[in-house]
This record gives sequence, structure tokens and C-alpha cells, in this order.
Amino acid sequence: MNMLRRLAQHFVGVQLGTEKKYRILDELRRNGHSVHFEVLYFATEQNYDAIVEEIGMKEGEFIRQYRPILNT
Repeated sequence: MNMLRRLAQHFVGVQLGTEKKYRILDELRRNGHSVHFEVLYFATEQNYDAIVEEIGMKEGEFIRQYRPILNT
């Protein structure tokens, strides 16, 4: 999946409050709390398709490892 499109989905979801996790983030933002995202991993591949595959695998690894409470 296109990573920029994926980030845009999250951003729009936060703005619209379309899911529980996005409503929580939007409520925090509206109450003056800063919401930010951090890059956990930089791809080592050079080819676009290989980067997409690598990042997709890493995302799954991080989800299984850290079990983020808002990732449902």
C-alpha cells in the first residue's frame, strides 16, 4: 500500500473521528494535547515495490511486538 495514502487515511480519520481510536486522538487534540507520530523504521531497500513490501512486513512486526492499544 502507498505509505503516503496510509498516513493520509490516519490523518483524515483523526479529523473526522470516524473510528474509536481516531475519536480519542481528536479529543486529545481538541483539548490542547499535542498528537504526534514518530518514524520507527527506515526502509533499507531501494526499489519502490521492495520498500512497500519491507515496510508492510515491519509494520506487522511492530504491531505484534508492541500491541498498540489503539490499533484495532
